[in-house]
Amino acid sequence: MMKTPEILALLENGNYQNAKESAKSALLKEPDNALLHYYVAWSYDGLSEETEAISYYEKALEMGLPKDDLADAYIGLASTY
Repeated sequence: MMKTPEILALLENGNYQNAKESAKSALLKEPDNALLHYYVAWSYDGLSEETEAISYYEKALEMGLPKDDLADAYIGLASTY
């Protein structure tokens, strides 16, 4: 299983499909990981599947994200709406 820095690297490199699959797989073992929810949302956005991203953004924000990711998550969700 990939760790969050590896998933982040996939996202930053535009490898959204692999990032989505890795983050969703990791969520099976860590369903309470807000960062993983955010990464799934980000990957859906990158794949132009915005509707799928909404629930993941909302869950990540509800659970509480690190300060560094919070603004980007709100921007991602707002642009998705």
